[in-house]
Amino acid sequence: MALKIVTYNLHGLAQGRSLLSDLCKTADIVFVQEHWLISSCLDDLHKVSDNMLCYASSAMGDVISSGVLRGRPFGGVAIFVKNNICHRVKLIRKGERFIILQLGDLVLVNVYLPSSGSGNLEDDFMNCLAMIANELSELRYKYIILGGDLNVDFAHTHPLRSYLLDFFDQFCLRLTDDLLPAGCRTFRVEASGASSFIDHFAVTQQLYDSILTCDIIDKGSNLSDHCAMLCIVYVS
Repeated sequence: MALKIVTYNLHGLAQGRSLLSDLCKTADIVFVQEHWLISSCLDDLHKVSDNMLCYASSAMGDVISSGVLRGRPFGGVAIFVKNNICHRVKLIRKGERFIILQLGDLVLVNVYLPSSGSGNLEDDFMNCLAMIANELSELRYKYIILGGDLNVDFAHTHPLRSYLLDFFDQFCLRLTDDLLPAGCRTFRVEASGASSFIDHFAVTQQLYDSILTCDIIDKGSNLSDHCAMLCIVYVS
């Protein structure tokens, strides 16, 4: 079975909705980060596509429960799964920064790791990886496909880069970055010209040779500051 999987940081549903709608027409699975919705508004994601079932979580539960939201909204993750395979999918865990699904022998992990602007970067980063590791250690599977905004550009120094690489080693995951042209960027700020490669896929080593395509998707309908990333892989 060839699976077409996309990861896309929306930078808010309002900005990313147009491209997300296009992606849901052609992909089998879409990982989404930063939809910025509170829990009571997650139905807005379900309305994006009639062709997909959506699993979603909000990152603003604690903020909303403590009072009125001040400042801009933030975070949130979701996974869209095509209707013709959703009956085979099992939800394993939904968290503020990750969602784990299982499709037969394949585990799908969508993750949004903390950025350098987080107040407790190292603690939040390590806690997120630890929670994912705990869930994976309880599962029986053959393959893992992990994707999302990891907020790490592996071409540059990052204080937590080694922790993430250790996590990949623990679960025999291999980054797909080397299947893309040199100099790729998935995040860019037009006003400042800043750019980086922080959105990634990593797959179980056995799946790496079964990858049919890896690509960056940046269409005119994309209003996010991130590009979507595509991975087509054959899963036996």
